[in-house]
Amino acid sequence: MGAEQFETTAIGATADEAFAVAVNEAHYWHGHSGYTGTVCEKPGFVEFPVPEGSTVADVVAALEVSWQDTKPLEAIYGDTDTVSKIAGFYDDKWEAAIALRVDETSWLFCGWASC
Repeated sequence: MGAEQFETTAIGATADEAFAVAVNEAHYWHGHSGYTGTVCEKPGFVEFPVPEGSTVADVVAALEVSWQDTKPLEAIYGDTDTVSKIAGFYDDKWEAAIALRVDETSWLFCGWASC
């Protein structure tokens, strides 16, 4: 079995609500059979802040290359412990998804998922 990177944005008053929306939407479009390479394969999520001076797009771009180079994440977060945690969750298809707050009602979920 393989893995695919995914990104999905969902609306919710909380990250929990938005995650439920994202998972339901993924099931609707990709079915319930498993190995879809989408957020519905993730057991949950872990929320990380978007540091001041950075955007959600900056964090996602750094995460997309984190399996080969963590320097972009280190430039954003500065804290090697946080970099290790966020890259660990993002790069593991069996771990929780990463949740990043986009605005007051939107959340972005991303990571690798089994396919």
